Amino acid sequence: MITLYLLPLLLLSVIPAYIAQTKGKSFGAWYVYGLFLLPITFVHSLILDRDDRKCPHCAELVKLEATVCKHCGSELEAQTFQQGTLLTQEEIDSHEKLTEEDNGKTLKLLIFVVCAFVIMFIGLKLYNS
Repeated sequence: MITLYLLPLLLLSVIPAYIAQTKGKSFGAWYVYGLFLLPITFVHSLILDRDDRKCPHCAELVKLEATVCKHCGSELEAQTFQQGTLLTQEEIDSHEKLTEEDNGKTLKLLIFVVCAFVIMFIGLKLYNS
């Protein structure tokens, strides 16, 4: 009976961990966070800001504070996004594009998990009858 409650918790904790991972955070840490405080973790992962940007030379993701790209070795300008910082239109467009990509991936993952739970629920009902 306990597995009936534990299994969905283990599976649902993957969602906020994956969302946080796409925003540059640790999957494992967010998974554990989700196991203990799932509703809070889910909302927190959705409002979380990205802490990386794309390298203009190789288009790989690097930290905002990086001065050298870890993938191609090119020099970068160190950037920090703080409250009150003015951004160029190119930076705003880049951030919006990354956010749209994340939202699409998150929606696909959410649909997959909901379908998996429906199938699991139907399977349990058929198994118990």
